[in-house]
Amino acid sequence: MNHIQDQNKFEIKTGEHTSELTYNLDSVNKLMEVYRTYVPDALRGQGVAARLNKAALAFAEENQFKVVPVCSYTAGYIAKHPEFEHLLKK
Repeated sequence: MNHIQDQNKFEIKTGEHTSELTYNLDSVNKLMEVYRTYVPDALRGQGVAARLNKAALAFAEENQFKVVPVCSYTAGYIAKHPEFEHLLKK
């Protein structure tokens, strides 16, 4: 897992495939907008998207950002993992 902060993304490279989660930060309002989780077809169903989202949400929590899950996978991940619900921007 790599967190490439200057590109606002987390990525996992597996062989020739790269999976990534991309986000925007609003430092003034302390918001993290997660807008895309991408996993190549060859890697789907292996928990890669979950690992990306868990890392992104941990980053948000560590840095006291509220999360705006534009990405439908991220919204679903938070719904299935109530330990992250406190991060949601209400």
